[in-house]
Order: sequence, then C-alpha cells, then structure tokens
Amino acid sequence: YLTIASRLVVSLNATALVFLGLSAFRAFNRLLPALAAQTAPLATMFVMKHAYHVKPESFLLLAASLMGICLFEAIRSKETTPKIAPFALVAGFGVASKLLFAPIALAPLFVLGTRKLAFRYVLAALAVFLVCLLPAVGNWDVGVAYFTRMATNSGAYGGGEATVIDWAAYPGNLAKVFAGKPIFDGMLLLSLLALLARWKKGLSRSLAWRALEGLVLAQLVAVLLVAKHPIAYYMVAAVSLVGIQAALLIVLGEELVGARRWWRPAMVAILLALGASRIGAYNKDVNELADWQAKAKALDMSRYEACTQVYFDFASSQTYALYMGDMMTRWRWADRLAEMYPASNQVFMNFFTKEPRRWGES
Repeated sequence: YLTIASRLVVSLNATALVFLGLSAFRAFNRLLPALAAQTAPLATMFVMKHAYHVKPESFLLLAASLMGICLFEAIRSKETTPKIAPFALVAGFGVASKLLFAPIALAPLFVLGTRKLAFRYVLAALAVFLVCLLPAVGNWDVGVAYFTRMATNSGAYGGGEATVIDWAAYPGNLAKVFAGKPIFDGMLLLSLLALLARWKKGLSRSLAWRALEGLVLAQLVAVLLVAKHPIAYYMVAAVSLVGIQAALLIVLGEELVGARRWWRPAMVAILLALGASRIGAYNKDVNELADWQAKAKALDMSRYEACTQVYFDFASSQTYALYMGDMMTRWRWADRLAEMYPASNQVFMNFFTKEPRRWGES
C-alpha cells in the first residue's frame, strides 16, 4: 500500500511540475523560464527525497507547484485583481497538509492587490483548510492541544519552557536554517538584490514583481518559523519555491540589465550546472535506499522470536508503526492493540522520551 501511495504522490508531483512549466511558458512565452520553474526538486536532496515519501512533505512540493501555477496564470491574465478562488484552494490544501505551508500562503497577498480581496482570500483559505481537515475531525482535540503546546513552548515538539522561543539558541538556529542550502540561499539573496535594484531604478511594480515580493516574504517568514526548531526538511515548502523564483528572476532580470547578450546564456549555463550537480547526489540516494532495503530483508527475525525485541525509530515493523500511530493519537487504541498483539516480548522506544515502553505506556 505504501508503494502504491508513493507512486501516486510521485505522479501528482510530476504532473504538477509539468503544468507549472506550461503555465510559466504561457505567462512569458519563453522556454527558459518554463524549464527554470520546474527545478525545485533539484534545489536540495531533501526536497527530492520527500517528493516520493508517504508523508505530508510530498504534498508541500505539490502545493508549492500549484501556487506557482496560480501566480503565473495571474501574471498571464494581466488582471490587476486576480481571482482569489485558485489561491485559496491551494493555500487551504497546503496548510492542511502541514502547518509549515502557512508562510507560503502569504505570497498571494502581494498579487491580489487590494485589502478587500486579501481579506476574502484569507477567509476562503481558512474555509478550505477546515474542509480538508474533515477526515480527521475525530482527532481535532488532539491536534489543537499538540500544536498549542508547540506554539507556546520553546522546545522541540512542545517541550521546554513556555516562552514560545528559546531566545538564547535562536540566533544559532537561524544560521542552521540557512546552512547546507546554497541554492535556496542564493535565490533568496538574488531576489532581494533584484527587488532593491527595481526600487532604485524606479521600474513599475508589475504583477511579476509583486509575485517575487510575495515569494520573498513567504521564505523569510518560513525561515523565522523553522528557526524555532531547525530541521532541514521543515524547509521543504519554502525551498520548493526556488524554481518559481528562478523563472521570475530570468524574466525580471532582463528588465534590470537591459538587452545584454550575456544574460540568457548565463541563465542557461546556471541551469545546466544545477542539473549536472544533482546527478551524483541522486544516484547516491538511490543506492543508499537500495542498500537499506537489502539489509532489512536480509534479517532472519525467526531467530529472535524468543528474545525481547526492542524497536527503534524507524524500524520496519508493523507493530512499531501501530505503536507510533497510537502514541500520536494519545493512546486511544492501546487496549485494542494489546489484544491484537499480545506478545509480551515486544518493546518500543518512545519517539519523544527516548525510553522503552509497551502498548499504552507513555
């Protein structure tokens, strides 16, 4: 089932990237920005890795691609007040997939143009968000309590003191967010420089420029949010915008540098270098996963039936997966799981406390 779900996720992301490229082509009538728009999975390996996992991050790449399509279609239409419905649908879906998409949902505010439209967009996105959460309505109380702890406490997963942020560690955490992401860092810096240059030259604030402003704001807010608890893949949503940024910078850069012959060849060279730099990383990831799978399948668990079996994160065990799920829902199914799997020799490491526990033991 996980394989089927993974293939579906890959198909959705691939399809979204195809339409993202087509949308960029429609907006600018040029091939280079269209190709650049599709490069987000090449930006870092953690985006590529999470594009096929059965977890929320794969839907963040999907939502970011869909947000890019909305932005490019707004630019193509040249309407001063674009329609809010597409943006609201994407924002609500993205935030429902994972709350870390919330900063990305800020991007359309710059494109919509008026406060009235922005207010309607926020309300519509909130409605879509709640509709998307209906399948989990039975766990809303657990979710609200969990995310309230995360928001108010300073430690990881709602731990630590109730000071919201550990201010002593926060500067160092900001540095960790930027570390190991040269393409993301470079695109953000180039975007800021381009916006500054536009302001100095007094160029008109077109929809494309407003879209770039929205993307920069979204990424900066995401950085500030993730710095509370810096983990690389928490930046999937923000990093997934770099292809959209690249497409905009290629087009808007021509406004800044004028009709200079070196601009387009330079952009082509950068895209080719980006693709070539990821071939080795991609092959390494594929070989690593194959090695993990081979080693896992090589284990003869029948030899350990009489032993105490202690399962750690991320063990390939059905019972450990069920224990993790039960823990996330605050032990709602512990009694039933204990009946289904009465074996007393299985022990599970609690993800949060790092201590061994049996069914229902927190």
